[in-house]
Amino acid sequence: MKEATLFKNAPWSEIWQACCRLLEEEVVSNQLQTWIHPLEFSKFHEDKVCLLAPNDFSARWVKDHYQKKIEAALSQVTGVTCQVLLSVKQGVELPSGMVSEPVEVSVAAAPKFVHDRPDPRYVFEGF
Repeated sequence: MKEATLFKNAPWSEIWQACCRLLEEEVVSNQLQTWIHPLEFSKFHEDKVCLLAPNDFSARWVKDHYQKKIEAALSQVTGVTCQVLLSVKQGVELPSGMVSEPVEVSVAAAPKFVHDRPDPRYVFEGF
């Protein structure tokens, strides 16, 4: 990674953009678009930066594959060793047709066997 300027009192949007620019040097473009760019800054407290992922899968993937790189980039940009915490963004709009609450669905009962033995037309010996 290249040397970055220390951002004092800079808005977090600028810090995050600078971090993403550093990550562009290490992460393939489509991976950056898929996993890094959807992240949103949530909170900063002491040395902890909380980023929001669009869903649980994304949060786990970023944690497993990119957390260390994000921490290194943030530390380089801010001049402070940062720990990244990932959470799932609440209140994400779902596409039409999807629901956030479980829906009770009735399932038709499976037909019962009339005979104890399978239909002789559908046994292996008949093939």
